[in-house]
Amino acid sequence: PKKDDTVTCTYTSSGVALTSLGWQIDGVAVVEGAKQQISTEDDTTSLTSLKIDPVLDGEYACVAVALGNTLTTPIFISHTDVRIAGPGIVYVSSSAATTLTCTASTRS
Repeated sequence: PKKDDTVTCTYTSSGVALTSLGWQIDGVAVVEGAKQQISTEDDTTSLTSLKIDPVLDGEYACVAVALGNTLTTPIFISHTDVRIAGPGIVYVSSSAATTLTCTASTRS
């Protein structure tokens, strides 16, 4: 996704009574806020990420608990509208140690 894009991930379970259903990012429960909203109805849950930015990058998982078993479905969200500032090509003419520095930023 690009900056200001909206991404919605939806998970639906059928045929199994669920004890719980929710979302995690990098193993931690997603907290709803201005940038992410969760809706759950019956056996369907949706996670909507608004105005995608690098803060929301990570491995998301829908976590469903049924019949004493925990089931997860991983989803990777990665912000792609990033630019790297720095020299495009660097020529090294000696075997001395060289440090390259670059800066990543989102496009406006």
